[in-house]
Amino acid sequence: MDDQLWPSQLYLDGTALVADGRAGDALGPLQLALDVCIETGELHQIAQCLRWIGIAQHEIGLAETSIETLGHALDMSAHVDDPELTADCSGLLGEVYEEVGRFDDAVEAFRRAAVGFFAIGNLPDSADCRERAGSCLIEMEDADSARVEFITARALYDEKGGPLDVARCQYFIGLTSTVSGLAEAEIELRAAIEYLALVEHRDAEGDCWEQLGDLYFDAGRIADAVSSYSAAIPLHTSTGQTSSSAHCYRQLGLLQVHLRSPLDAISSLSSARELLAEEHPDEAIGIDIGLGMIYEDLARYPDAISAYSRARQAYTDLGDTIGVATCTMHLGTVRMTSGDLTSAENLLAKALSEFDASEQPVLRATCLRYCAALSREKFQFSAAERLLNQSLGLISNLDEPELESDCRQDLAVLLMQNAEYESAIEKLESVQTAFAGLGIFEKSAQCLQTIGVCLLSLGRYNDAERALLESRKVFLDNGIEYGIATSDSHVSQVYLETGRLTEAESAFSRALATFMELGLIDRVAMVEQNTGGLHIARKNFDAAEDAFTRAAVLFDRLGQRGRAVVCRCNIGAVAFMKSDFGRAKKLLTAALEDFGPELAYRRNVGWCERNLACAEIMEGNHDRALVHLGTARKQFEDLETMIDVAKCDFLAAASIDQTSRGERLRQALELALPAVRYLNAQRFQFTLAGTRMAWEATIAQWMAEIFRWADQLGDQSLMSELIESTINSGTHVAAVSVHPVTMLVNVESTSPGMVTGAAASMMGGAGLLVAGAVLPMVPPPLLRMPNGNIALERYLHSMTTRYGSTAASAMVTVA
Repeated sequence: MDDQLWPSQLYLDGTALVADGRAGDALGPLQLALDVCIETGELHQIAQCLRWIGIAQHEIGLAETSIETLGHALDMSAHVDDPELTADCSGLLGEVYEEVGRFDDAVEAFRRAAVGFFAIGNLPDSADCRERAGSCLIEMEDADSARVEFITARALYDEKGGPLDVARCQYFIGLTSTVSGLAEAEIELRAAIEYLALVEHRDAEGDCWEQLGDLYFDAGRIADAVSSYSAAIPLHTSTGQTSSSAHCYRQLGLLQVHLRSPLDAISSLSSARELLAEEHPDEAIGIDIGLGMIYEDLARYPDAISAYSRARQAYTDLGDTIGVATCTMHLGTVRMTSGDLTSAENLLAKALSEFDASEQPVLRATCLRYCAALSREKFQFSAAERLLNQSLGLISNLDEPELESDCRQDLAVLLMQNAEYESAIEKLESVQTAFAGLGIFEKSAQCLQTIGVCLLSLGRYNDAERALLESRKVFLDNGIEYGIATSDSHVSQVYLETGRLTEAESAFSRALATFMELGLIDRVAMVEQNTGGLHIARKNFDAAEDAFTRAAVLFDRLGQRGRAVVCRCNIGAVAFMKSDFGRAKKLLTAALEDFGPELAYRRNVGWCERNLACAEIMEGNHDRALVHLGTARKQFEDLETMIDVAKCDFLAAASIDQTSRGERLRQALELALPAVRYLNAQRFQFTLAGTRMAWEATIAQWMAEIFRWADQLGDQSLMSELIESTINSGTHVAAVSVHPVTMLVNVESTSPGMVTGAAASMMGGAGLLVAGAVLPMVPPPLLRMPNGNIALERYLHSMTTRYGSTAASAMVTVA
């Protein structure tokens, strides 16, 4: 009979209807065809009918029924010799499982189909099934297994398939790769990009660049990530992939924040926010908070308030009380930074209360850290310390190592601001190690920077330079311009203090250019102030006053009163240099009143007192000078900044000499000589010969006073010891053209504890070659004079007693 022929007309009609998209109409004839096959008992034909019925059921949305039907078809095909039909039924079953979200079943079905297709040499369909299995494994978040499937599919397509199929698998290999497999993923993605660019498949090319950017981002390859996202954005934009464009803009913005390129970051994040605002407002909120932080860092406080307020309103509309409190906290930090401490305190207290009530320990700990910063701004150091310890207590068992290290770093900064430099260094070294262990090398380098500042404050110039240059290298390696400039601004102080003026000017110029480019006004003001010290060292006093004045205006505008006061104090030092001692005293006295009793200003107060003493000495008011010097010396002794102490002693000796009309010359010498010897001994810390030469040029002028006093006393024995010791130490006495008092007037930097008073040294010819040489130097040997005495023995003993021990020396005999 005709209806028993195969394929029957009913079967052919049904398959044709499915092919025409009329799956619902196809079910009738296909079911009739199946009934006939069942009557005849033809298993192969039954399996073929079930296959098409399963396809039709799938097409009309009867997924579960389709799974059952295709399962029967697969069981039936196992009893007939048709491996292609078996593979095909497995593949179809995998498709339906995938659609209903039964991904594990889908993977099993696709793998079985792939094996069947491969066995009969059907490589394209085998590759398709492996690719589909990979897609299901991605849904199951099993990236490693998915990657294996895509690698297999790529190999099959490469042997017998289209280049677009290969490129698609290369993209998926990249998508399922992690940082550990970056090298292979990079090869695959770049190969896909090359092909997709050639055929102008812009949407897929953009996806590959984006995925490459994400891998570089996770691997910390900042420059490569920036390049990849920048390549993806125009491709996504041209193909209308809004969400992908927003993702790339956001990631690019985060990288630019890391690179301290705030203006570029604002542009990128604003673009991301604009794209997300309508479809993904929740993600736009996070960007607003990020923008607020950048604006805050740039001192663009109205913009910061607008961004945080926008985010807070959005959280309010969503009923997210924690989000509202988070924005309130950030608004509090803006008010604090802009100088409105009362509003800041109210906002932070409100946020803190909400975090406490909602049991949010990490947010509460973060808020406590900001409250500590507020207390520090109010010079309430004990309160700041207590709040930071509270914050640490909250997160002690919460696995928040970065926040914990942040708090410990803040505690160390408190010590530094309190001029407890040795303790600060010890804590900073521990925090630096912690950040490095977390892979947060930027913060580790920041710790090293602060260590450098502390070392400079202690007069350990060589160690300070080493720490600051090491921190600079970390920032340079990571392309962080802000960090590079900050290290430059600090190391320039080392150069200025040690008389390396050309290097100081170069470092200042680099730092200033970067800060101006980044729009960081407070940093610009700091460099302007420190440049004033360079002008003083070069005796360009008008230029120095202009620089200090510009810096003071900027600090006042930013509400940073303390720093503005330091600048005005420096203007007082300039007035001294101009011999306008009355104006100098007026400015310095006003600064002392502004500094008040705050602990953070103890070293500033010491400098002011010593500078006032210099002014009094120059006006002949030696008794008043000694009072100021006594106060200054006590401050410096408490701070253990012994170079400052020694300078006070030398000035006091000069005042004693002047006020006694030479009658107390021996007393002056007993006070001054150990001080000068101690100051001279600092040169042995320097590795570069040029630094020692610059330092010695200043010491020579102070030593000239010692020789003058010894000569006035007519002490030939002392004179002999001085001559032998001076030759032995390499310090040569030169004619003094500048009053030694002027060499002790300090100009204050913006960094806590920094001093910038220094004398210029003129070198040329061979001297310039020596200056850059690395010539390590050890202290000179002690000298046994012909009379059996050790040269300057009691003065050396006095030096050690007053200022601390120096390196042990050998002994030689003077013939």
